[in-house]
Amino acid sequence: MLDMIQYKEIMTMSSYTAAMFCEIDSGIAVPNPVYTNIGKLYSNENFYRLINGLIEISGGIIVTMPSVEDLENRQNQRYIYKYLASMAPGEYRFNLLRLAKELAGSNLAGYMLTLMAHAEGSVEASKIGLLRGYNVNEARDMIRKILMPGD
Repeated sequence: MLDMIQYKEIMTMSSYTAAMFCEIDSGIAVPNPVYTNIGKLYSNENFYRLINGLIEISGGIIVTMPSVEDLENRQNQRYIYKYLASMAPGEYRFNLLRLAKELAGSNLAGYMLTLMAHAEGSVEASKIGLLRGYNVNEARDMIRKILMPGD
């Protein structure tokens, strides 16, 4: 859960920061390329952790669970909801597990994993974009000040 929270908040910080420190080009605000590429890199390199975490939390039931068609039989439905019930009602847990299955155990999951690796360009392209836009001189000057405070 903490990986999921961290992922969401880093993505939020990256997008807000990219927008707040945008560059204006011919009157059009262009998101800051450094912060944009940091978000893209983090997203691409860590998305699989979200899927893996969801699988760990959900367990194997997301690939073996009863289908929606199984619920059409009222007796099946009663037992399915009964045995899925815990502190939450069985119907709620069934729907939650269906969502987890869609996100982590379906064709959509494979699509999303591939999309994260290739949709916005490769990870290497994001790294090149980040290095192009990053002010190395600012970092170098900060290190000099730390190492040689009197200069």
